[in-house]
Amino acid sequence: MLGADDKRLHIFITIARDGDAVATLEQMLLHVDMAAGKTCPAAPAVLDQLFAIRDAHASLPRPAGTGRHIGQGKS
Repeated sequence: MLGADDKRLHIFITIARDGDAVATLEQMLLHVDMAAGKTCPAAPAVLDQLFAIRDAHASLPRPAGTGRHIGQGKS
């Protein structure tokens, strides 16, 4: 976990085969109230668990490749 707040979760996942990274995935996830159609804070019980993980991961080194932009060029 790279970061989190009341409404967002920023994660980075590495998929490895035989100890070598074969794929990575970086995502920003938003907590959304579907009835209101907008972001909103997650429930306190969820945030308590989420923030405990965030805090435990805070001292880990940032994975190589975070923050890279990818995209498809215009045709």
